[in-house]
Amino acid sequence: MPADPQSSNLEYIKLGVSFLSGGFLGAILNNVIMVYRNRVQPVRYRSTTTSIFADNLRGATVEAKVSLSEAGAEYRFNNLFLTELTITNSGNQHIKEFTLGITTTGTTQLVGASCDPQDRHHTAGAVVIPKPSAPTADLDYVLKPFNRGDRYSFRILSTCPQNKEPGKISLSSSEAVRFVSYQNLIESLDLIEGLPGFGGHMIRTVVQVSRTIAKLI
Repeated sequence: MPADPQSSNLEYIKLGVSFLSGGFLGAILNNVIMVYRNRVQPVRYRSTTTSIFADNLRGATVEAKVSLSEAGAEYRFNNLFLTELTITNSGNQHIKEFTLGITTTGTTQLVGASCDPQDRHHTAGAVVIPKPSAPTADLDYVLKPFNRGDRYSFRILSTCPQNKEPGKISLSSSEAVRFVSYQNLIESLDLIEGLPGFGGHMIRTVVQVSRTIAKLI
């Protein structure tokens, strides 16, 4: 049986690290590689919510509402928000089928959703699609496939009674993954970049080498 190219690359990297670095730094990098390969797979996400319409005429003699059409029927709401969500498989494993759960908080109700796969070889199927006639508090998708580097983008419409702001959404999956906010990741990297002294320099060196290794395995 031919050797796995990724395993071969990993062995070469280990040998190179031992030869070039040796000692303490070599041991650290070797542990970084092992942790990287055996870690719970990360899924990076970015989520932004903007107001499309809000009734700011409370107490006035007139009221404003937004209407959504469904099968010829009109449904009116006091407000409407758009959440744009993008998830990316930033791990080192391909996933043939990925279940994604999107759950709202508070009194937020979903009234519409869509997903834009990156090409025709990727599909995103919703178990139940929220509609103006049947709002839901959660949404489940099955993504096929969800390989390394794959990205799916979602557009979700929501409304809140009594003109309240929509609650945050939470993500879940039956797969062994952890969801990492893109904003939190940037903040963590900025913190590492600002570490002072020799210790900070060592950590930054390990992080930079780890990023290079991550692209090869």
